[in-house]
Amino acid sequence: MNERQIGIGHFPVSAEKLGELLKRVSAGQLDNTRARDVFAHLLENDASVENAIKALGIESVDSGELDALCRELLDANPQTVEDFRAGKKQAIGSLIGQAKKKNPNANPQQVRETLIRLIESS
Repeated sequence: MNERQIGIGHFPVSAEKLGELLKRVSAGQLDNTRARDVFAHLLENDASVENAIKALGIESVDSGELDALCRELLDANPQTVEDFRAGKKQAIGSLIGQAKKKNPNANPQQVRETLIRLIESS
């Protein structure tokens, strides 16, 4: 509102839309980065949250697809896996970045959890 120098009565995103967006973030359906994209779209377009998500090409990633992506990254980065097992927990961050490049719809927290699960089970 400060940026646009408008009052709350003229704010283009209704409380209902903002609430729906926040619910999706809380439920893990959208990560913070993708939620910011949706919010920016809502600021510029009179659209529902669902339509904004569709317009931006945001799709949910099923667990099978996420597993396959994480296995591919682990296979391609054995040194990162070794570093993680040696106690360098931050090493996994580079894999999360690679996952987001390969599939921008991948939720970073879910990628992290899947990578750790796969490393610990192997």
